[in-house]
Amino acid sequence: MVPRTGPLFTALLVACLPLALTSAAQAQQPEDPIVRVTAQVEMGADLGQSLGTLFEARAADGAFVVGAGFCDVYNTMCRSDRRVLQFYVRRVDGEREVTLDRRPRPWDTHAGTYTYSVNGRVLALRDLTGPSAAAWDEATASWQACATVAPSRMSLGEGTLAMGAGRVWYDGELILDAPARGSYERFYYANGFLCFYHIERGEGGYREYTSDEDGFSRLYACPWRPGDGPVDLARAIALTLPYVGETTFAWGTLKGRVLTGSNLGGFYAFDGSAWSRLRDPALGSSFQIYTMVPLYDRLLLGQYPSGVLWEFDGETMSPRASWPPVMPGASTGARECQTAIIWGGELLVGVWPWAELWRYSPDADAWSFAGRMFTHPEVAPEPVHPYENECRERDLVLNQWGQRLTSLVPSGDTLLASTSAKWPIPLDEPPDFMAPAALAEYGSIVAIQTPGCVSAPVHWTDGATSFEFTVAADRMSISQNGLPLASCTLDPETTAALSRVDGLVDLRSGTGVYGPFGGASVRCEAQ
Repeated sequence: MVPRTGPLFTALLVACLPLALTSAAQAQQPEDPIVRVTAQVEMGADLGQSLGTLFEARAADGAFVVGAGFCDVYNTMCRSDRRVLQFYVRRVDGEREVTLDRRPRPWDTHAGTYTYSVNGRVLALRDLTGPSAAAWDEATASWQACATVAPSRMSLGEGTLAMGAGRVWYDGELILDAPARGSYERFYYANGFLCFYHIERGEGGYREYTSDEDGFSRLYACPWRPGDGPVDLARAIALTLPYVGETTFAWGTLKGRVLTGSNLGGFYAFDGSAWSRLRDPALGSSFQIYTMVPLYDRLLLGQYPSGVLWEFDGETMSPRASWPPVMPGASTGARECQTAIIWGGELLVGVWPWAELWRYSPDADAWSFAGRMFTHPEVAPEPVHPYENECRERDLVLNQWGQRLTSLVPSGDTLLASTSAKWPIPLDEPPDFMAPAALAEYGSIVAIQTPGCVSAPVHWTDGATSFEFTVAADRMSISQNGLPLASCTLDPETTAALSRVDGLVDLRSGTGVYGPFGGASVRCEAQ
């Protein structure tokens, strides 16, 4: 199987593939699994930590890697649900079929959306300030409006942390109110600290910080745990940034530190006791990080304007040339590596301005073009952005109708991608140079299917819990403490190949593609 490239097309989902198996696969019964791995896990107290990898192992014949873990990634506006557990089987030759199928839009009033999930519920947003949100209803296969002042949410401990409009709630209790001056923005909770930017922009644009009276941007790390009550700002550890107006598009964690990159190129780290500046910001030159995603022992940073991933090893940042490559026919300039996820044990990346989707196989050390989220206009190196000439003729922002792949959200055996123009533009006056069907692709949701992966949110417990990962007959499944979490049909070709494998080798607990395990302990065994 090879990736299908080019425009979007509608295809059968993996779960609907024929169930015909080879005789070797048919001989396997559900109670006689082809693959079974158990993981004894203690996650520890929930402090917003990245949980990382549970295990990774190789098939005895070397043709497959089998693994499981949690991907914690922040894409421009939304953090992924770090409690979603993935179980995958991937081919080491890097070949994998990718199918794309467009689903209903969350709304028809705006040309864009960002999506994320919390406790298995997929939510769509237009921004982080307003009350507009929509939730996917699987029963009706439709989006349902849900007004809220806290559009950003995450499961934490036994409750929910909700953030929005400069305020933070835990299980409905207000724990941080908006400031008297300026605004709290871009909340992120990790490693026992509530982190955010406090910005007072004052009069004028970006400028060097001179005094609080003239305006400021400040980074905060506030120690707080579920059950603490209101956040105590007197205990906060703060850093005043060099420029007024510095904010962020991405957060991440690596080796016990919380990391954030500013829109002016600054890169900052918090180690639990102090902030440090790892890269200086600068006016007049673009360097922006839009996504942070773990890959083994590194943190990858999606950058603009190179459009490639930078690698951070805990000490230094460096670009990875052609990570990902450029789609044939597209310009090499003004590219933005905006969105990423580990899915199916591989790295997937979305790139502006043509909403390209790329897939990286860590075994084959190779990139494959998985498709484009739009069918229009025809790709060309000039102009740089889609519809740039039309925008210039109408005195619009020249890249206003560039094309974003804004989010990649696991949902069962499917990865949901969302799209947008440069921002979710209101459609009060639709552009006159685009047909309605073409315009409808902005703000749409695309279901991505790749054989050999299933996911589900886990039930959190501070103490011991047990997970079982099974491939039996034509299905792969996850259970927790004996109760099913998720399952999906495995494609016949992979099932047949696995059925001929004599067990797993080189099983490693707590290390793999999702990064090191971040809980208290993990011990895995193949049976």
